[in-house]
Formats: sequence, structure tokens, C-alpha cells
Amino acid sequence: MVGILRTALFLCAVSAGLPVPGRAETASSDVIEAATVVDLVPQARLFRAPSKSPQTLVEGRELLVGDRVSTSDAGTLGMVLRDGSTLRLTVNSEMSFLAPDEKGGLLQLIKGILRSSVVKQDGHHFQVRTPGAVAAVKGTQWQIKADAAGTQVQVLNGVVDLKPLSGTGQVEIQAGEEAQQDQDGLGPVRRMDAAEMQALRVAFRDRVFSVSKAYQDRVRALRAPDSSQATTPEAKP
Repeated sequence: MVGILRTALFLCAVSAGLPVPGRAETASSDVIEAATVVDLVPQARLFRAPSKSPQTLVEGRELLVGDRVSTSDAGTLGMVLRDGSTLRLTVNSEMSFLAPDEKGGLLQLIKGILRSSVVKQDGHHFQVRTPGAVAAVKGTQWQIKADAAGTQVQVLNGVVDLKPLSGTGQVEIQAGEEAQQDQDGLGPVRRMDAAEMQALRVAFRDRVFSVSKAYQDRVRALRAPDSSQATTPEAKP
């Protein structure tokens, strides 16, 4: 409970633009902020060019397009993207933030498992690229895994499109389904069994995802034209 409250308060501070310990301030207009670190268990590393030495991440650190982050066999990393989408990079994983293209935001999962709760994208797609495939969504809760065998996608809510980087074909993966890509191409979409679905539900009880809706609502309120007048609506009798 303490961890959830701490993360919730932190997210509200980030969305309100308040000073946060460890938050990086960017002086150049050339840099593009991609995400904010909101949870570390117990630590993760940041690789930022031109430095070749890794930095230890702290909560509140801004992550930029071009950054690469990694976790150890005992570490996980929780992040919030600028649109309010939330991410959890699990143990022994590595990813980087690529420059957005005309289709939308783009992440590179180099290895490991990435879970994400993606807010609805207006006319764009949230994309995750692995060494062998690319997955695109407009708003959903899903998990993607990349390893030597290929790419695996599991969907808790919403719909994900998966296609190989080389070759042809594309599959649509709906809630409760999974699909894989390997050296032979795309495998068939299959329905997950009860045990697999329960494991995925448990994974998304992560405290990073438990506060994502409140954070998303706060971001929408701040971006509204009349946000300065925004108040909590009273219940109608």
C-alpha cells in the first residue's frame, strides 16, 4: 500500500509539473522527452549517448528518445510515457526509446518482457519493435516478450497487430489470445488457457498499472482548455 501511494503521489507531481527529486531538466530544444521513471525494484541502468558508462536510474529521472535502459536478474523498472501510458520492464530485460514516426510512438524491446497499459491513441499507434517483429496497438493492456526464439505477444484487453520485420503477413491478437513469431514466420493465434490468463491478470496488478487511470485522468484534465476551472463534478440527485 505504501508503494502504491508513493507512486500515485509521484505521478500527480509529474503531471502537475512540480519539482521532483532526481528529475532531469533538459536545456536543449533538440532533446525529446519520452518517459519518466516512477518505480524501481530495486534498480535499473540507463545508457545515454555519447557516454559509454551506464548510469543508475532514480525515480523521477526523465528518459529521452535515444536512451536505452536495462534491468538485472533482480530488477524491474516502471515508467510513464508522456501520453500517460504506463510500462513495466521486467527482470533481465532491455529496451530503448526510438524517435516517433508517422505512425506514432516507437519502442525497441531488445530482450526480455515489457508489459504496457496503453491509453487510447488518437489516429496513431503505439508500437514496440523486437529483433524479429513489430507490434502495434491503439490502446490496450498487453505483454510482449523477445528472446532468441523470437517474439511472443499476449493480450489482456484490447487488440494488438503483430507482423514480422522480414517476410509477409500480419495477425490480429484480441483479448485473451496470444501469438508468436519465430524464424519460420508468424504462428497461429491461439486462445490462452485459464492458468495463462490468470497469470497475466496477476501481472497487471502491478502498482504501476494500478495508478495509471488516475494519472491518465489527471493528464487529460491538465490538457483541457478550461483546466484552470476544472472541478470534480458533483453527483446528481
